Amino acid sequence: MLTTTEAAKLLYTVRIAYPMAYSKVTNEDLTAAAQLWARMLEDYTYQQASAGLMAYMASDSRGFPPSPGQVIDQIVKRQQSGKMTGAEAWAMVRRALRNSSYHAEEELDRLPPEIQQAIGGASALRDMSRIDSDEVATVCQSHFLRAYSAIMARREEEAKLPERVRLLLENTVVGLYEHAGEEKR
Repeated sequence: MLTTTEAAKLLYTVRIAYPMAYSKVTNEDLTAAAQLWARMLEDYTYQQASAGLMAYMASDSRGFPPSPGQVIDQIVKRQQSGKMTGAEAWAMVRRALRNSSYHAEEELDRLPPEIQQAIGGASALRDMSRIDSDEVATVCQSHFLRAYSAIMARREEEAKLPERVRLLLENTVVGLYEHAGEEKR
């Protein structure tokens, strides 16, 4: 968890790197900014936040100081650099299709959760295994890649949210479903 003192160190680095942006900022403003950065980056260590800040500054060509969200974006990019590409995921699906006419459930269970979600279930895997190979190579692949890409993009965006914000959103969604269920009665 990033402390306010550590966030202040990050802001000191930002202030040195972007002196014009901070020329009229008061110490009181810097203290408030450090508190905000600490809250926004609370799920990350100082080392992660510092690395994210350095990555931002190294790739910045516009000359504007980063926001906490831009630092988080850099951290998440580094953490997910080893994620599976759509082509790699599709290759796993193709292998699973070979044995899915009669063993779709077992084949689906062997796949990573994000691929399972993009496929939609064992029956979808079974159905794909029974389709002409040319159609699988075009239509099914296209649908899978679109779904997989959307799932991975959503996961990347969710990974950027602080844990307490994520929990707050989940509780809000659950509350909406419960409220909608009560209205139907």
